[in-house]
Amino acid sequence: MRASPLGPRFWRFWSASAVSQLGDGIRVTALPLLAASITTRPLPVAAVSAAVWLPWLLFGLIGGAVVDRVDRRRLMETGQFARLLVMSGLAAAVFAGAISIWLLVIVAFLVGVGEVFVDSALQAVVPAVVEESNLDLANGRLVSAETLANELVGPPLGGFLFTLSRAIPFVGDAASFGASGVLLATMSGDFKAAHGDRPPSSPWQDVKEGASYLFRHPVLRSLAFAIGAINLGVMAFGAVLVLFAREILHVGAVGFGLIISGAAIGGLTGSLVASRIAARIGRARSVVWGLALIGLFSAGVGLTSDPFMAGGLEFLVGFSGAMVNVSGLTLRQMMTPNRLLGRVVSSFRVVGYGLIPVGAAAGGWIADTWGLRATFFFGGGVSFVTAVLLSFSVTEQSVQAARDRM
Repeated sequence: MRASPLGPRFWRFWSASAVSQLGDGIRVTALPLLAASITTRPLPVAAVSAAVWLPWLLFGLIGGAVVDRVDRRRLMETGQFARLLVMSGLAAAVFAGAISIWLLVIVAFLVGVGEVFVDSALQAVVPAVVEESNLDLANGRLVSAETLANELVGPPLGGFLFTLSRAIPFVGDAASFGASGVLLATMSGDFKAAHGDRPPSSPWQDVKEGASYLFRHPVLRSLAFAIGAINLGVMAFGAVLVLFAREILHVGAVGFGLIISGAAIGGLTGSLVASRIAARIGRARSVVWGLALIGLFSAGVGLTSDPFMAGGLEFLVGFSGAMVNVSGLTLRQMMTPNRLLGRVVSSFRVVGYGLIPVGAAAGGWIADTWGLRATFFFGGGVSFVTAVLLSFSVTEQSVQAARDRM
């Protein structure tokens, strides 16, 4: 790692992100399983998934303003320790047998609030620890760590730990937040946004400036709404995936984790080669083609009853998603001034993540009305149509024109 062009400071930052993502991956499986052990109704189970993302809609804009006003590393450190306390409380409640759907919704919401600040700061820190020429490489390594920990190792581990004890996965998640906080606390450097001689402003003015930059930028605006649409579609089936795995694929807790890991293996593979794909076909095409393939392969999952076929299709979904994530992150960082990066990232995610709770609620309703398979057809259709529309506004030419205007 020290011989890497990314440098030792990046790798400490990467380690802090990776260990936190491992805990998230454990929770990705364990929390829906805990919800499904309380009720088998799709809507309450989907509500737990939706609660994690709702804070982006409520606090995303002000979160970005905070990120651009404070030391971003300190903010991430504080957020991780706060989530350590929340998850420790859930583990204690599970040990005591004092759980309910409403408790899971509240815990998921609080964890999501922490994610608003931590994740917005994380993306804004990357350009401060690596050179612009290494952004694709750095983002690829961060996405690969997220995929490996959050989707490949974490979910089956979470399912396995859940079979041992319902509380153990949440102890592990709490420990991951604590370890991440410690790593961030020992990372050297000043990570405040550079505002130069800019006059003092109110938080509301900061929010307005960041949102205005995003919505007046033709490429970033199109990307934000495209990611919002794709997240809505994917969450429609993701929120009830645990029920699809049980009732149609007929797999248990560990099998459910392995199905999720199919996408993770694809995502890990894709993230390691995404920079090469982007160099060959361009970042804009990587995003558009990736979105189209997500749509096709997601719809394919809804057609199968074979868990191995579902895992294979999830691999392709994950690979396609990595193309979108790596190129999309780099485009966002390259086309945004550093002083605005926290606010633009959070504004982007308000649009991109704000529709996730809507997608989760829609998935629960669609599953109740037309069955679990229909959620995959809906999500796949939304993804494919979004890719077609995006191909008209996000091109290599429009990206270069936007860069020239900076």
